[in-house]
Amino acid sequence: MASKDSYGIVEWYGNGNGHRCGYCKSPNGNISDGMWAHALTVQNYQDLIDRGWRRSGKYCYKPLMNKTCCPHYTIKMEALNFRMNKSHKKIIKQVNKYLIHGIKPGEVKGQDQDGARDAPHLEAGNVPEGETPTVEGETTPGVENTETLSPPKPETMKDCSMDISKSEEASKSKKEIRKGQGADPNKPPCRKAKDIRMELKKKKLLAAGKDPQEVEEMFQKKNNSTDGVKTLEDYLNEPSNTEKCAHKLEIKLIRSNPRQHPEFVNSFKESHLVFKKYQMSIHHEDESDCDLSQFENFLVDSPLKETKGEDKTHGRVSMGYGSFHQHYILDGKIIAVGVVDILPHCISSVYLYYHPDYSFLALGTYTALHSRNLYSLTEIAFTRSLNKMDQELKYYYMGYYIHSCPKMVYKGQYYPSLLLCPETYTWQPIEKCRPKLDQNRYSRLAPEGVEDENLNVPDDQITILFMRQLMNYTIYTQLNPKAKDAKAVKKILISQAAVYFKSEEGGERILCVTFGFFFLVLAMGILVIDEKILEFGLEPGYQNFSEGAESFLKQQGIDSQGPITLMTFKIILAIICSITGALLTFPGLRYAKVHLDTLNYKTLGNYSWSDLAGENAHNYFEGKSMSAQAMFTERGKSTGDAVSDTTAQFTWAVSNLRQVFSPTWYRGLFGFLTWWMTTAWFTSTTFGLYYYSRVATQ
Repeated sequence: MASKDSYGIVEWYGNGNGHRCGYCKSPNGNISDGMWAHALTVQNYQDLIDRGWRRSGKYCYKPLMNKTCCPHYTIKMEALNFRMNKSHKKIIKQVNKYLIHGIKPGEVKGQDQDGARDAPHLEAGNVPEGETPTVEGETTPGVENTETLSPPKPETMKDCSMDISKSEEASKSKKEIRKGQGADPNKPPCRKAKDIRMELKKKKLLAAGKDPQEVEEMFQKKNNSTDGVKTLEDYLNEPSNTEKCAHKLEIKLIRSNPRQHPEFVNSFKESHLVFKKYQMSIHHEDESDCDLSQFENFLVDSPLKETKGEDKTHGRVSMGYGSFHQHYILDGKIIAVGVVDILPHCISSVYLYYHPDYSFLALGTYTALHSRNLYSLTEIAFTRSLNKMDQELKYYYMGYYIHSCPKMVYKGQYYPSLLLCPETYTWQPIEKCRPKLDQNRYSRLAPEGVEDENLNVPDDQITILFMRQLMNYTIYTQLNPKAKDAKAVKKILISQAAVYFKSEEGGERILCVTFGFFFLVLAMGILVIDEKILEFGLEPGYQNFSEGAESFLKQQGIDSQGPITLMTFKIILAIICSITGALLTFPGLRYAKVHLDTLNYKTLGNYSWSDLAGENAHNYFEGKSMSAQAMFTERGKSTGDAVSDTTAQFTWAVSNLRQVFSPTWYRGLFGFLTWWMTTAWFTSTTFGLYYYSRVATQ
């Protein structure tokens, strides 16, 4: 039998009506499928994101690409082949200048402030060598739509060329070029600034007491490894290679699920405070919309099961696989947090929030559209470092790319980036996808002839959990109200309790048993109360039952004062109430969980949770009625004298028992049981709200 950690459990919510889109502001254009992930292995989630899914907390969603207003294309980047552009280098240099010298962007004397603030999204220097740039419109924060730059008209080009030629002639007439005498052969040749800096650095290391041979080997190794070209790691590690820095930036990776990690517990409140300031300042949310519960539901809760680093199934990543928070700590203070998932083949970026007072570290003198650049670069470098431990881990997933959204432009600037085709689920270079997306928001990205290799999965290879029973999908499809044979349904209903009470995770199981004893004591206490106070009609019903039973027994020639005493009747009734209360505890807890999720998740992934709760309740009770119909399907009538005799005997018995089980008896008994079941359901549901919001989250 497979281990409990080898499979995931999800609850399908399906797709509903359209919802408001946060990108184009369409009131009902956002359409997606959704499901609640109770538990997922890292391989489960890797497979999901490779099919266009994303998670938000434990809620997983996938936009219906051919129906939604703004198609979301999954985007990833080949971290090992990443090539920096000028904007990336400038951002890191500005941050390094602040860390090493304490100089913020714009504080250097003589710097052209206005020129430094010009930040085109795509310029000639930003494109890696050998690539053809795609010119896109300049965007600014808050602008929803932009237009691509149209090529200049021929007459405009003619005027420009005439102006240029005139200006060149004017400059030639004003300036006369002098012939130089050349370099002085008696003086040493000019040295490059790079060589001078390297020599000064060597002198500092030698003055600090470093071994001369060790210093030479260090510089020689650096020159050989980079071949004269600085890598991403070289830029990011520059402050750590400097002896004295004005500020210290430290990056810590802390496991967030499960939450028992000491560093995560100790930094939890500080991290949430940064999140609250970010949401209120950047996204203009109310304080109630970014409280502690929202923070936990959105960025702390995760369905991913922890996979230890020594597990060789996915390589040997020392910190293991799962969900993590990456803390950016400046001089001992958390200034930013990156929420990431470490998966078998990639690092998936979930969310990034930072302290607004330190936004200049991410923004520099650029616009808000570049706010993730620095942190994305560090996550790319982190992906490259993990690849040294696990060669299968080599991609950096940036979530969704929406071609019509200007705020998504920066994602396409990380080269080489790939987009997921929504029809074949194959990866295509973004350079080849842009022309198609310029014409249509939704488009097949893969070339003709490419097919989805994982499209057809046999039903017998799909395993589902139905009513807490693990079964094959083929068997599940046979469980319907029209089925003639209801044995499978009966078996599931009977084994449901057995499977539940045999499960290893017994937190709720213990609650059910405890509530059974609680309801026993409660029922005995209620039955002791005088009938005149509660007025259930239970004692008059019992009196009527006792007199009718005594009369019936005398007709049979049996001398008896009644089959049961009042005390025995109340004890049996209390035991029945205890068992009923225990059985109602589990569905009561489940019902409380649904309502608690509805309260916590007002809108998540642009999905209406109020509609979701209604759909779940409808499906739940519909499923129950279907099961009941299947259980009580009429069986074929037998024929013969035996059936006739049995029918006659049953008719005689019922006619005589009418005086025993009178309407007064039924009214009293069912009146009490109805009240009792309502009380038990309300009690278990109310306790469930407290249990899941306080106890189960500890």
